[in-house]
Amino acid sequence: MRNLAGATHEIGKLEEAAAILQKVEEIDRHFDHRLNVARDLWIIARIRQAQSDHDLALMHGYASMLEFEQLGMGAEQIRVGLTVVRSLTALENDREALTLCQELAALTVELERRQPSRRHLLTTEAVQYLREAAARAWLSGPVGVELVSSVQSYVEEISERPPVRFIPPVPLEPM
Repeated sequence: MRNLAGATHEIGKLEEAAAILQKVEEIDRHFDHRLNVARDLWIIARIRQAQSDHDLALMHGYASMLEFEQLGMGAEQIRVGLTVVRSLTALENDREALTLCQELAALTVELERRQPSRRHLLTTEAVQYLREAAARAWLSGPVGVELVSSVQSYVEEISERPPVRFIPPVPLEPM
């Protein structure tokens, strides 16, 4: 069923994909497959985000973050957190976006301290950049959504491929 949901999502039938994943999540909860539940919730959040239903994206995103936190999966919690920040930015909830960016930055530092790696170090740099951008109120409007999307894409990319240096989409300091 998860593959069917993925294929449905790929061809643009987002509502059908979300409905299938809701069923998959129910099955995973029934069998207490918590990791799958966390992943299901994250995918649903991303689908809702693609549909511009940011309130539902937030609900599922926060639930996924909690699941990953309880499973002790900090890297995934951070990646889901970036999905949540993107929806908060789209809803122009700058205060909550800043708070979450601060929490995610602290998580990245802790993850890098416990499990030093180039990937964790670069994730820390990217999320700290996002935290600073949020503190400067740069996450407002469409430009803010693009900035968050850029950091989110970078973190996704280095989680799946050999990590490359983070280059901020907009420099914090004038050149």
